Amino acid sequence: MSLRLSGKVALVTGGGQGFGASICKKLAEEGAKVVIMDLNEKTGQSVASEIPGSTFLRGDVTSQTDWEKALDTAVSTYGKLDIVVNNAGILIVKLATDHTEEDYDRLWRINVKGIFHSAKIIVPYFQKQGGGVFVNTSSVGEIRPRAEGVWYAATKAGVNTATKALAREWGKYQIRFNCVAPTIADTGMYQIILQANGNKDSADTRESMVKNIPLGRFCSTRDVANAVCFLASDEASFITGVQLAVDGGLTI
Repeated sequence: MSLRLSGKVALVTGGGQGFGASICKKLAEEGAKVVIMDLNEKTGQSVASEIPGSTFLRGDVTSQTDWEKALDTAVSTYGKLDIVVNNAGILIVKLATDHTEEDYDRLWRINVKGIFHSAKIIVPYFQKQGGGVFVNTSSVGEIRPRAEGVWYAATKAGVNTATKALAREWGKYQIRFNCVAPTIADTGMYQIILQANGNKDSADTRESMVKNIPLGRFCSTRDVANAVCFLASDEASFITGVQLAVDGGLTI
């Protein structure tokens, strides 16, 4: 039985922790060679050490130069690039009016501008190659916005809309764009939410957070990795422009 991503090469941003680390591992398990791009060299190298044959690249998704370097790294190391997972992102939990202009700009720069750079640098390469796949990370916070996450939700709406529009724009070149929208998961962002609300991680806290999720549990990083893997694979070759909620039914 062949692996789903045999012969594929993937680039994953924010691959040093959380969803990104699980995505890197899942894609590798399914046969892909993986370039792990992250600003945190320590965590990025750690993930790379767990994935035989992978490559770590310290890179900033807000830098066009680093995107050019990422493409060059994939091609020079593995001969090509097939899949880009725009996973890097940040969350700031504050009332909308308490955000500084720096907070606002940082959210847009990391959560959305990174996708701008990825399209600008990678799409022309995919055009010449005859196709390729982008999978972007959105959030259920975009589908069901909540207080103290206004500008974060706005950036994720930007991710979703850009994904759909890019899918429309580049579909004729067999370049697919999709995104996943996870709900609360046991990642660094969960800790940010806890700290912002003065809560401690406990069974009661977790129960209150999952009470509206029909499947009754947190999203796992593996749940998101599985969804990304499917969208990146040829099994999803006729799927483009979708936002796949990985939310246990929260947004029903």
